[in-house]
Amino acid sequence: MRQLKFRTAFPKVAMPVLAGVAIVAMLLLSGCARFFDVDAMRESAMEWVRVYDVDFSAEFSDTFDAMFDNNWTVISADDRFVVPDEYDGIAPVRDRRPMRFNTFEIGYTDALGNARTITFDSRATIASRTEAHIADYMQRYFQNYFDAYQECGVLSILNVHVFLLNATANATREENREFVYAIAEYRRRMDTPEGAIPLARLTPYNMFEYAPVYLSVSMNISEDFEASLKEVESMFARLNELTNYRLNASVQIIYRPERADYRWYFVRGERRESSSCDFQRHVFEGHRGVFWE
Repeated sequence: MRQLKFRTAFPKVAMPVLAGVAIVAMLLLSGCARFFDVDAMRESAMEWVRVYDVDFSAEFSDTFDAMFDNNWTVISADDRFVVPDEYDGIAPVRDRRPMRFNTFEIGYTDALGNARTITFDSRATIASRTEAHIADYMQRYFQNYFDAYQECGVLSILNVHVFLLNATANATREENREFVYAIAEYRRRMDTPEGAIPLARLTPYNMFEYAPVYLSVSMNISEDFEASLKEVESMFARLNELTNYRLNASVQIIYRPERADYRWYFVRGERRESSSCDFQRHVFEGHRGVFWE
């Protein structure tokens, strides 16, 4: 009897490959493929999470005592998990890894008896949050101060900004090198009880006595230059008096009819000639003998 032979549809070289596929399939069906384990995948993903974990109460309690004269309360302490958006409204976000961090909101009373709050974030230093808090507080106040003079119609206030520990000086210049390094050291010490800025004692006017902070004000004069200039001088003389003659300010006065640009600089109440970069160094060095030798 003739024996029939059947041919397989697959070439012989493919048989080992098919066998391998079959083995993998069996492993998957048996649940032995740990690479597809959901828990394992989650743990692997968590390795890419940026973690900023700070126990503010434990690490900075003494610093907060110095900042708030031992009179502060915790309003909230939250743990947060955030996945950054692709675009933050200003520029594309380069690092979109998830972040885990915590916030710490403190309530305190300032020197004028006003209840205030400040929120610290484990992604930033105590110094950076303190700087932002002071700048926002002072800028709101002094914007109102200058707006009151603007109502007379002689002056047009363009910008009012507050800068604390600002250093745009060229660090390669010998005279600026110590200044730039000193700024970095000052910021480092702001996280400590010895270098903390006492927020509970501050008012908009005594701030200049506690830290190297300055105002940056620009304004337009459109008519009657001599009378307007006297108004500006009177405005800053009054402000200097209110700050106990410790005012630090960079003033830009623009006289449109002649397209003239005038610059005034005040360092610890004294009006002097300067440049913008040198002015920043003079403000900082003006506190020698107050905070350091």
